[in-house]
Amino acid sequence: MRISLALPAALALALLAGCTQEQQNQFGRGVQNWTGTNGVLEIYGGDKLVRRFIRVDKLSTAIGTSDNEARSYRYGYGVLDENLNFVADAGEKKVYFEVGGYGSYVFFENPVKSLLARGVKAPQDGRAHEPCADREGDKMKKRTSAALAVLALAGALSGCAGMSNPLSFGWTPLVDGTRGMENFNSVGGANWVAAEGAIQASGGGSTPGYLVTRNSYKDFVIRAEFWASDDANSGIFMRCQNPNVITDESCYEANIFDTRPDPSYGTGAIVKVAKLNGPMIKAGGKWNTFELTAKGDHLVVVLNGVKTVDVRDSKFAQGPVALQWGRGTIKWRKVEIRPI
Repeated sequence: MRISLALPAALALALLAGCTQEQQNQFGRGVQNWTGTNGVLEIYGGDKLVRRFIRVDKLSTAIGTSDNEARSYRYGYGVLDENLNFVADAGEKKVYFEVGGYGSYVFFENPVKSLLARGVKAPQDGRAHEPCADREGDKMKKRTSAALAVLALAGALSGCAGMSNPLSFGWTPLVDGTRGMENFNSVGGANWVAAEGAIQASGGGSTPGYLVTRNSYKDFVIRAEFWASDDANSGIFMRCQNPNVITDESCYEANIFDTRPDPSYGTGAIVKVAKLNGPMIKAGGKWNTFELTAKGDHLVVVLNGVKTVDVRDSKFAQGPVALQWGRGTIKWRKVEIRPI
């Protein structure tokens, strides 16, 4: 069997199964970034394949915003292969994904296309096979299968087997598509609704409305995916001092406001604390990503992969998180938090 590219971790783990978990994870960091046209990412829960992405064109290692060190998750874009047949069927769309732990997934170039070109028929499960020419070829198949099995086992040993979502390694989901309203208290009059794969609001009263977390957080990283209309006024409020009264003077507000009269505190800034590092990156009319880090007095905002704020401020040490609707339409597709 021919596989064009596989993580060195797979074969290394097969040969060195007696290594410690930390040593095994080190092998998985051998490939930091990959670009191509036909990558495949398979996610495992224990020894079971639970999700596959095909037509991956890039796999990147996350880099810390404060220390520039590699983080233990990778991200990219690919087609979610819902029926696991290696084909982008009608209705299967390209999506953003993240994987963590370096041990719960296998990444390789899709062998099916090249094998079909050589006349090798792919069975109904989508996995292309070709007859072994000799005993050495059979041994290679066995070694490769064993390597993938060990890699899946490494994911289980690292703690993934006990998690309900192997794509969210070490993170607590607050919003996951239309799920998560139970994690918040609603403050104000926004018309929050779970619909169309997101929790969203498009109207309310004369004052802003908020979804305020039931829990309080001190040092953390937040990752969020959101869609905002061109006229939206929204944001993520952090370390709020009063969960019933949310303001930019009693919380840190990572702003979403493309049309703010003073653009220096527009989308990507922390209102009344830190102006934008450069020109404002507008969020209107598209899906965007936020990564917000609060560690002690150090606050960092990354919008769509660009660091927009890096500041130190010690006014607020701890408090709940709030998602705002102030004007226009805001949709939250994913919000998750990890204590640090």
